Amino acid sequence: MLPTPFAFLVAIAAWRANEETILRTFMLCCLFGATAAFTLPSLGNAPVTPAVAMVPVLVWRALAGRQINDALLHLVPGRAGFWLLMVFVWGAITAVVMPRLFAGETYVFSTSRSSEFLGVNRSLLAPNSTNITQTAYLALSLVVFVAVSLLLQSKGRAEKFSMAVVSLGVANAIAAVLGLVEFELGVIGPIALMKNASYAVFDSYEIGGLVRITGAFAEASGFAGFTIPLMAFVGSLWRSGFRRQVTGPLAFVLLALLLFSTSSTAYVALGLYTVLLVFAAAWQSIVPGGRRLALGWGSGLIGVAAAASSLAILLAPETFTTVWQFLDAMVVRKLESQSGVERSSWNSQAWTNTMETWGLGAGLGSVRASSFPFVLVSNIGFLGAGLFLAFVVRAAVAPSGFVDDDIAMTRLAARHALLAALISASVSAGVFDLGPTFYAYTAAAAMSSLAPTTEVAEEQPRHAAG
Repeated sequence: MLPTPFAFLVAIAAWRANEETILRTFMLCCLFGATAAFTLPSLGNAPVTPAVAMVPVLVWRALAGRQINDALLHLVPGRAGFWLLMVFVWGAITAVVMPRLFAGETYVFSTSRSSEFLGVNRSLLAPNSTNITQTAYLALSLVVFVAVSLLLQSKGRAEKFSMAVVSLGVANAIAAVLGLVEFELGVIGPIALMKNASYAVFDSYEIGGLVRITGAFAEASGFAGFTIPLMAFVGSLWRSGFRRQVTGPLAFVLLALLLFSTSSTAYVALGLYTVLLVFAAAWQSIVPGGRRLALGWGSGLIGVAAAASSLAILLAPETFTTVWQFLDAMVVRKLESQSGVERSSWNSQAWTNTMETWGLGAGLGSVRASSFPFVLVSNIGFLGAGLFLAFVVRAAVAPSGFVDDDIAMTRLAARHALLAALISASVSAGVFDLGPTFYAYTAAAAMSSLAPTTEVAEEQPRHAAG
C-alpha cells in the first residue's frame, strides 16, 4: 500500500478527530470520492479513499468506552445489521465460488485495472481483482454501519449526525462551485488536484452551453448520485423545522446544482423522487392523522415551478426552446446516444449473466451494469438481492420505541436519503458498492431501535414535559 500526498491530510484529520467530532470528520471524508489517500499496486493501483482510510478511526472512537458485545447487538437476528451481515457472507461466498464455478460459461462486462486497459471491457467470466475489492468494500460497509450505529446510541448523537450531514452538504456545494470556477478560469486548482484516483475522470466541460458539474467526483453522474441523497436529507430536515435558516438555503443550493449539473442521472432521479414525495404527501393527507402540511409544501413547490415556467415561456420563448432541446438530448434521447446504447447493453448482458448462472449470480464484483437492481441480481443472484432488500426494509421500518424530536427528525431525513440514494442507484449505479454514506444513512434510519435503556429512562421526563 503506497501513500499519496493526501494521506498526510487524512492523518491530520484522524489525529484531530475525537468522540465529539468523529461523525462530522468521517462524513466530510466521504466527499472525496475521486481521491486516493493510498493506492494498492497488487490490485491494479486500486485507490483507498479518505473515507475508507478513516474507517479504523471511526471504529476506534465507536468502541471507546464500550464492549464488543455492544457492537454484536446490532448483528443479532431481527436487526437490520443481521441482514447486512448475511449479504456480506453470501457476497463473499459468491466472490470466491461463482467466478470459478461458471468460469468461461458466460460473457461479462467487468472493470479492468490492467496496465494495458483501464475501464469496462467484455470478456469471459473469470476471477479478477474486483472480486476482492468489492468484497472488501462490502466488509467495510458492514463495519461502517455498526460503528455509526454505536455512535448514534449516545445521548444527543442524532443532532450531531444531522449537523454532520449538513456540513457535508455545505462542503459538497463549495467543491462544486470551486470546480466551476476552475473551469471558467482555465486553471488547475485544488478540486482538479484532488482527483488522483485511478478512475477515468470526465471533468467539467460544456454541453449544450452548460458546464457539467462534477464537484469532487470523477464525473457528473457521480456528483449527482452523491448529492441527491444529501439534498433529500437536508430538505427533510428543513421541512421538519431543524435549523431552517441553514437547511432551507442549503437544500435550495443543492437542488440548483443538480438542475444545472447536466447529469441525466440527476434529472431522472429527481423526477422520480419528486413524484414519490408528492404521492406520499397525498397519502398522508387522506389517512387519519396524516400531515396536510407536507401535501401543501409539495403542491406549493409544483405550483411555483409551474408559474415560473409559464412566465419564462411568455417572456423568453427562445430560452424555453433551448432548454427543451437540452433536456431532449440529455434525457429523452440519452438512450440513443453511444453512451446510452453502451450502458443499455451492460444491463442486457447483466440479465443474461443472471440467467446463465441459474440465478445464483456471477460473483460479487464480477459484473458491471448500469442500474443497481441489475448489479444485484447479476453479481449476487436473487438470494443476495433478497437479503439486501431485507436489510434496507428493516432499517427503514426499524421499531422506534421511545424517540425524542431530534431522533425522529434525523430518522425521517435518513429514510428520505435512503429512498433518494436507491432511486439514483437504480438509474445509473454500475457496481455494488454504494459508498459509506449510504450505510451511514441506514444506521441513522434505524438508530433508536437499539437506544440504551438508561438513556431512554433519562429522556422520558423530557418527553412527558413536551
